[in-house]
Amino acid sequence: MAHDVDWSLAEPHMWDRHGIRLEWARDAWDDPNALVRDPDPSSRSGRSVRVLGYSRGARAVIVIIAVRHDDAVIAATAWLANGSHIRRYEEGNRHGPE
Repeated sequence: MAHDVDWSLAEPHMWDRHGIRLEWARDAWDDPNALVRDPDPSSRSGRSVRVLGYSRGARAVIVIIAVRHDDAVIAATAWLANGSHIRRYEEGNRHGPE
C-alpha cells in the first residue's frame, strides 16, 4: 500500500500476542498483490483498513488491521492468516481485487 504506517503502538502487541515481527508486517503491507478492504467490513467505526499480504520473511500471508486517524494510518495489530484468509488472498490474486 502507498501509505506510510505508524507501527509504534502495534509492534509490541503483534510480537507478544501473535509472534509477528515488525519486518514481516511491513513486508506484508508492502506486498504489491495485497488485498485491501477499506473500510474493513468488521470495523465498527468505518475507519479501519484490513490488509492481507504475503511476507517473504515469514513465508506466510499476514492479516494487518490499521486505523485511519486524520491524515495518519496507525497499525493496530497483525496476525498469521488462517485458511479462509489465505484462500481469499489467493483467489483475489487470480481474479483481481476483492
